[in-house]
Amino acid sequence: MGHGYTKAAAKTVDSLLDIVASKGKKEPTELHFTIYTLKYNKLYWLTVDAIDEHWSKARVDAISGKHMVTLKTSNVKALTLNLVRVHGFAHIGPDTVKIDNSTLILPPNDDVVLSFHNENGKWLLGTEKPALAKKHDLQGPVDDAFMSAFIVVTPSGTSKNALFDKWSKTEMERFIVQWRREFRGDPIVKADKEITAEDMASSNLILFGDAESNKIIAKLSAKLPIKWNAGQIQAGSTSYSSKDHGLIMIYPNPMNQKKYIVLNSGFTFREESYLNNSKQIPMLPDWAVINLNTPPDAVHPGKVVDAGFFGEHWEWKEPVKE
Repeated sequence: MGHGYTKAAAKTVDSLLDIVASKGKKEPTELHFTIYTLKYNKLYWLTVDAIDEHWSKARVDAISGKHMVTLKTSNVKALTLNLVRVHGFAHIGPDTVKIDNSTLILPPNDDVVLSFHNENGKWLLGTEKPALAKKHDLQGPVDDAFMSAFIVVTPSGTSKNALFDKWSKTEMERFIVQWRREFRGDPIVKADKEITAEDMASSNLILFGDAESNKIIAKLSAKLPIKWNAGQIQAGSTSYSSKDHGLIMIYPNPMNQKKYIVLNSGFTFREESYLNNSKQIPMLPDWAVINLNTPPDAVHPGKVVDAGFFGEHWEWKEPVKE
């Protein structure tokens, strides 16, 4: 049928939807929820707030009863239950929540929205608030920065490394053009010296250049988990010459950890993906080191020689070598 309905099929579908609508929407009392990223972390009355390791399977199986909610979890660190949404629950919620091997007796007239976190293998009532952690809408990878307001920040200076300087500025110009072609809008573009406190508060900053050429990168570079100067890029125990390597990275902005910074990248799928939307997906993780001796093409920004994800607290994590 392609992307459409015949008149007869449309009539049948409409009648079935009318039946469903007449019954009203009810919250299911049994949930089976699997995620690999906190980007998509909600299902009805269940929210997964933290997981032990991104991109590994995390799962919650939940069953609600009149006086108890029972949950079994895997790779889950913290979660929230909105009990008032569960069909059949009174507003005061159940008496007991059992998560894995932990049974929590709830106080009378407790809140209908309850958060729990796992501490040393035991589930506790309440939220854990680490200084910096991956969470919904702040979990990466690079492309997540383009899911909300962003500003492209142009360098006002020139890098000491000519090959990098040319590559970075070319990638920036390409991104501005390709954003218009693919997403039908013009990105906001400002010079590094024009960025205000209001910009920091409202937008992700897409920074092109290095500490030599971009004033914002110069302010933030000492607070990033990958160390990068005019001589080398230090990614964990491995170093790369800055003369012919570039760094792509996403990280919470050290000056406003509710927003991202991105170094030297736009959205990471390139021209080869434009004719097939199944390929229009993130092509890089949280960071990548690029060998600039291999020119960019329709698939890659250069030769990706190293790449990986940061840990659940945005700390350095050695990449898995294949």
